[in-house]
Amino acid sequence: MLRMDRRMRRAMLAVILVATHTTSVLSQSRALPPNAVVGNFGAEWGCKDGFRRVVDACVAIDIPRHAYLTRSVHGKGWACQHGYRDSGSACALIEVPENAYLSDRAYREGWRCNRGYEMRGSMCVTVVVPPNGFLSDGTYGRPWECKRGYRAERDACIAITVPANGYLSDTKFGKGWACERGYRERGDACIEIAVPQNAFLAASGTDWRCARGYERISDHCRPIRLPQHAYIDDSGNSWNCLPPYHRMFEKCAAR
Repeated sequence: MLRMDRRMRRAMLAVILVATHTTSVLSQSRALPPNAVVGNFGAEWGCKDGFRRVVDACVAIDIPRHAYLTRSVHGKGWACQHGYRDSGSACALIEVPENAYLSDRAYREGWRCNRGYEMRGSMCVTVVVPPNGFLSDGTYGRPWECKRGYRAERDACIAITVPANGYLSDTKFGKGWACERGYRERGDACIEIAVPQNAFLAASGTDWRCARGYERISDHCRPIRLPQHAYIDDSGNSWNCLPPYHRMFEKCAAR
């Protein structure tokens, strides 16, 4: 009998909750303005497609010719079709000049020049490629590049003069050449690197390092003078103190 009473109470509570929810939804639907729909969970409302909310009303979106609905709560609620641009309350036709094409990207003009042409105002003019140059695939900057062995100077491609013990560099910046391993750039020449005694050419090929047990002093390598309780570190060109000592100037002091 006790179980039956509990079941009845639960059933009655469920009926009350459903009735309350239904009443709330009906009440809210009666309060909705024309062309509005209930939002998620009935907590808010929005407007049907083709309308936008203005204060407590749904106002029809005035879609100009050559436009379409964006279903966005921000902006105008519409956007222009491909080949047209937004001009206030209308969509104006994009006039594509000769030797150009419509662009999908958000360029101000709405069009880009074909390869081999560059923009000049509202026109696309032929790119003048200098001797020893070729058309570039880049979108920005100079529309042409120079062949290997030449560098761009204004509107021309100038031959790169490679000094003795140098070679052409693939980089587009700088002088267009670099020095071979064992040489260092100085002005327009490659000077041989003087490797002192007890040293070797570094991996970079543009400098030298002292052998293990030596330290670099100006242009030569001096034997490392180890103080008491010290050892040469992993670099091979300096030293550390054995625990529990610590380095203090040129000695190992107790902590």
